[in-house]
Amino acid sequence: TYIDHEHDYLVKQRINRLTAATPLCSQAITNTPKPGKIGVFTSMWFPRQSVYRSQFPFLEALAKDHELVLVRLGRERGDLDTSIFSEVRSYDASRDASDVSAFHPNDFAMAYFPDIGMSLESVILANMRIAPIQVSNYGHPVSTFGAKIDYWIGGRETEAADRAREHYSERLVLIPGCAQAPVPLDYRLQYPKLPDSPVIVNCTWSSQKINSVHLRRLRQIADRAQTPVRFHFFPGGAIMGNGYIPLDRAVKNILGSENVQVFPDLGFEQYMPALEGAHFAFDGHPFGGYNTAVDLLTLRKPIVTLAGNRFYNLSTAYLLSRVGLDELICKTDQEFIDLGVRMIDNADFRDRMIRRLKTANLDETVLSHEHVPYFVKAIDHLLENHEQLASQPGREPIMVE
Repeated sequence: TYIDHEHDYLVKQRINRLTAATPLCSQAITNTPKPGKIGVFTSMWFPRQSVYRSQFPFLEALAKDHELVLVRLGRERGDLDTSIFSEVRSYDASRDASDVSAFHPNDFAMAYFPDIGMSLESVILANMRIAPIQVSNYGHPVSTFGAKIDYWIGGRETEAADRAREHYSERLVLIPGCAQAPVPLDYRLQYPKLPDSPVIVNCTWSSQKINSVHLRRLRQIADRAQTPVRFHFFPGGAIMGNGYIPLDRAVKNILGSENVQVFPDLGFEQYMPALEGAHFAFDGHPFGGYNTAVDLLTLRKPIVTLAGNRFYNLSTAYLLSRVGLDELICKTDQEFIDLGVRMIDNADFRDRMIRRLKTANLDETVLSHEHVPYFVKAIDHLLENHEQLASQPGREPIMVE
């Protein structure tokens, strides 16, 4: 997915075909659906994890009138949040992939997958027919391109509806907003004093989202800017082990070691103050970050983003528009480079963006849960109308009003 977002579907289709053809995935799963019972298959259901942070309010609301069963994928954890589930089961392919007792037999009316692709187990199970209705969402914001997932719940403001069939093998179900509901982090702002020079810019891009094309845009910005700039990268846990040293070297080879600090994986207590110690941020591209954008805006850090035509490069633009900072949304490479230089060299403009963000009502914009009921409505619509929807000849997006 992160290597070539325009052609990843070719690889995924092949992987799905091979996976679905295995004896494990070819077996028939016994299912006697119980109305309103939903299996939630995830490896990421713990606080401070990005999937949990953007999905918990949805499932919490869903649990009020539906029975949810958590099927934990992968290794055991001591920090799972099981508060909204009637039962917890486990499937760990590394221990015994053939042990499917967690869902065979089952009585799920729906199988819900928040993060397909973030664990081996999720890829395996997405290629099995576990329940009559199988649904995914933006936890890992890219189509499976060919697995046995029927529907994808997306946001009307972060999808190009006319390109739904190109971007998704699943049938797109669109709800108002961005189809995410944030869990804010518990952090008290420290308001550190920032230097006039260099201008410090956050790049909160997980390591798999860092790519040479976008780094070269930053290089052009640094070369044009009259004010010294220092980029702070936060690649996260994906670079633990042997990944940090080559990533640090590669980034500095493009941007210059004098312009860069690549942080190792930081704990929460170090991560948030480090983010606060910057003037503003650049969003990743083509893969931006929804939760990192929520964090940065909560810290009152403006973000310059290069908007695309999919959720993962539209979500930051959506959030910026919500707080009235449309000036920071760029449509072309040149706009991104020009605006980046302006944010570095023009302290008055940068401060004006920061002041506007400080006066924005985040509870009613970035942190709002106003669209949570529409997620529940979408799930109910699928539960009640799946047979009719499945019989329709086309795959036009389903609009939930």
